[in-house]
Amino acid sequence: MKRTLVKFVNGFAVLCALALFAGWAEAVTYHVNNTDPSASDSNPGTAALPWLTIQKAANTVVAGDIVIVNPGDYNERISFTQGHSGNAENKIIFRAEPRRSVTIQGFYTLFCNYLRIEGFNITNSNPGNIEGPGILIRSHNVEVVDNYIYEIKGNAAIGGYWGKPWFNNCYIAGNKIYRCQAGIHVQGDNWVVEHNEVERLYEWSTMDPAGGWHFLDCDYSRFFGNNIIISSNHFHGAVLSEVGASHVDGFQTFTRNGEYASNVTIEGNIIEGFFNQGAMIMDEGEGTGYVNNIVIKNNIFKDGVSWGICVMKNVKDVLVANNVFFNIETVVNGHPEGIGVGIREESSGRIYNNIFYSTVTAIGTDATCTVEEDNNLFYDIYSDFPDRAPHDIWNTDPQFLNPADNDFRLLSTSPAIDSGRTVDISTDFEGTSRPQGSRYDIGAYEFAIDDYTPYPILIANLDGDNLGDIVIDFGTDYGIWARYGTGTWALLSSASPEAMASGDIDGNGKDDIVIDFGSDYGIWILGDSGLWTRVSDVDPGSIVTGDLDGDNLGDIVIDFGADYGIWARYGTGTWALLSSATPEAMASGDIDGNGKDDIVIDFGPDYGIWILGDNGLWTRVSDVDPGSIVTGDLDGDNLVDIVIDFGTDYGIWARYGTGTWALLSSATPESMASGDIDG
Repeated sequence: MKRTLVKFVNGFAVLCALALFAGWAEAVTYHVNNTDPSASDSNPGTAALPWLTIQKAANTVVAGDIVIVNPGDYNERISFTQGHSGNAENKIIFRAEPRRSVTIQGFYTLFCNYLRIEGFNITNSNPGNIEGPGILIRSHNVEVVDNYIYEIKGNAAIGGYWGKPWFNNCYIAGNKIYRCQAGIHVQGDNWVVEHNEVERLYEWSTMDPAGGWHFLDCDYSRFFGNNIIISSNHFHGAVLSEVGASHVDGFQTFTRNGEYASNVTIEGNIIEGFFNQGAMIMDEGEGTGYVNNIVIKNNIFKDGVSWGICVMKNVKDVLVANNVFFNIETVVNGHPEGIGVGIREESSGRIYNNIFYSTVTAIGTDATCTVEEDNNLFYDIYSDFPDRAPHDIWNTDPQFLNPADNDFRLLSTSPAIDSGRTVDISTDFEGTSRPQGSRYDIGAYEFAIDDYTPYPILIANLDGDNLGDIVIDFGTDYGIWARYGTGTWALLSSASPEAMASGDIDGNGKDDIVIDFGSDYGIWILGDSGLWTRVSDVDPGSIVTGDLDGDNLGDIVIDFGADYGIWARYGTGTWALLSSATPEAMASGDIDGNGKDDIVIDFGPDYGIWILGDNGLWTRVSDVDPGSIVTGDLDGDNLVDIVIDFGTDYGIWARYGTGTWALLSSATPESMASGDIDG
């Protein structure tokens, strides 16, 4: 009895171990390559002996498996059978390598939960496959990432299954969709749709001479379900001649057959070009409450022909906040039409902090709705809006940076800055925290100087008010701007420089700016009066200014490179050679306090940093090659101090006019400037 019991226990342990190891089977990476002459579905699916078809992989995979598909055209629409599903810890992944080098007919995900589809080109060129989206989602926890989906005829590029039950927890991101009947259809709870581009919708169903294709409106997106986020997508390019009689909406939901939509956030998207409604939100036929709690924030609606947002038929609790509605208008039978936001037919909502620019009617409501509206800005509105709220701003230019290029950031003088109301929106279109100032800004962007990526920066007193002004090159898109000590901004030049320096060249107490525009235009002085003076046609390496001879006229020190060396152009207009060697960086200041500026020159790792005094004498400062140099009187002793970035190894140091050194920061900067900002 004892031996028999031991045998039974040991046998049971072996069976349990086998079962356990079967459940822990190691994930496998399979390979498909239909351009490999040795490829066969009878192979083991290795890189050396790949499968011929992707469908073979779909028939084989289990949780944790990865399928790598090599470049080629695969005339397949992939489907799954029961028993081939991933789980939360072990997704099934189908990946094209390299990305977007594999063209297939699409995926139908039924029976495969926890699936990731990544990097494919997907189209329906085979008439037998036109009934269904490019990727038809009929399973939970599906990820569709970084695919190029084009010319899907008669249906959406990516879509959930229309009939219930719907499928949940899906992630759609980074896909490019082009010339499809429709874009992305969300059908289920807990979906995230972000960073996708949908371009040039196309009405394919009217192109079928036999009339056999399913007719569908050309909508960029539709959403049905609960807890949905649609964020940071770009919808654009629809052309009236290509969408025909189809209705084009950016974001659409409705209730006809038991659908619902609640707790939906639409944020940070751009929809531009031809569209009928930027967002079309209806609760039709199902009764009150099936569509509710819709938040539409930080979006750009541009160039629509009918509505920016249309809310109607019992939709409850819609928040429309911090959006831009730009050019929502058209002409029908000689009469202008176009509405920024409409909330009607027993619906309710709040409209705050939006900019309405060039629309026929800004806000449209009726007697049956419940709407709160305030802190909106209106400009170039065709029809008057008589029920303006007390904090609305009417008929005032919001001063966008460059709306033609979809840059709806605010200039520093915009009336929208600090004119909004507090709402539950913590960031703007680009993720900048709100508010930046004393109150929220109106519009999709919160004004912040950090929004702009500058190139050269310098400090100057351009207007003689003893407050330091900041001169910033924002590159070829925005040019050179001055941010005065009072906080106001002014455009100085639409051209972008290669280098800049400032100094009182004419001795009138106001700084001028010396600008190197490169080999095409040379070096110019922009005087405080706004007049331009050419200095040289030769393109320099770097420029600094200072009063080298103590005559109260700013002199310009120019590095003309190895061919010409360093020259001084004095305020009187005369020139002098200072050094035949060429520097890596230069700065100027009255190091010895004698009323004449000296020049600090970095000659690179071979020679280090030197001071060229106004008397012509050279003084070594350091053997270490710096990243950048600026000068300023840090301690107010009338001796100019040198601030040096020695890089990540040493940080930022100050070499005071007395000759002592001090560590300012162990971190290393990308650029530095100095000036008495606080006066």
